Amino acid sequence: DVFLFDEPLSNIDAALRGEMRMELARLHQRLGATMIYVTHDQVEAMTLADKIVVLDRGRIQQVGHPMDVYGRPSNLFVATFIGSPKMNIIDVVAGEAADGLVSLAHPDLPPLAVAVDDTAVTKGAPLKLGIRPNDLRFDVAEGGIVVKVGFVERHGDQTIVNCETEKGLTLNIAIPGNVATMPGNTHRVGLDATLCH
Repeated sequence: DVFLFDEPLSNIDAALRGEMRMELARLHQRLGATMIYVTHDQVEAMTLADKIVVLDRGRIQQVGHPMDVYGRPSNLFVATFIGSPKMNIIDVVAGEAADGLVSLAHPDLPPLAVAVDDTAVTKGAPLKLGIRPNDLRFDVAEGGIVVKVGFVERHGDQTIVNCETEKGLTLNIAIPGNVATMPGNTHRVGLDATLCH
């Protein structure tokens, strides 16, 4: 009635791992049985699961559909664990709060007001702002954050650009693989408050 898998693909090469993921997904569809699959590989978790249980040191951190866990992480551990590259986390200070939004202050960020779940956020409170690398807009015409490229990691279809602001804020940005940049280049990066956590 229940199949238990404990990291079944961890010791095989990448090409075979991809094939085996597809085969396990087909097997699950054909049998319709419950499968509990333990993995540290988030690609396996995101592609195979109907429901993900994120554990940290034996404690459940979040349970949900893969895209819910990715899109609305319940805490800092889940936010930085799910997603590759991991979510950018920025230390900010809370400003005025009104209508479910709180303004955030950081020397490298433009004025920003984001939705908060906790309406009891007080002015001056330290907060963590999260934004996924693929939610940052690269090379905006004006405004945004001025960054200098430190490292470029090309994956083919996607490029991960590690950047730093003049004041030392480090950001990872995911851009299409065909966008040209190199270490030392300066770019403007756009930040959409609706995509922040």
